[in-house]
Amino acid sequence: MKEGAVVRLVGPRLGLFHAEEGSLLDADAYFSNSPSILFDAIVIPDGQLAIDNLSQNELALEFIRDPFRHLKPILAIGVGHTLLDKAGIP
Repeated sequence: MKEGAVVRLVGPRLGLFHAEEGSLLDADAYFSNSPSILFDAIVIPDGQLAIDNLSQNELALEFIRDPFRHLKPILAIGVGHTLLDKAGIP
């Protein structure tokens, strides 16, 4: 962000989410109103509970399939790689 990157937190809905360590994250976009093709890259964060929930959400899976199809960078941290597996991304 210090270099000018614009970071958006995208989730299944707008609003606050509890992170595993107890902090609050504020999603400012959601899967159906902010298609991933509009982003230069995506990051899938670590966190087993979040990944378990997202892996059951077809909009979330499609959100990560689109940048893969368009050869955009995807960074999966920790267990985030299991979401790639669930979406069928090698």
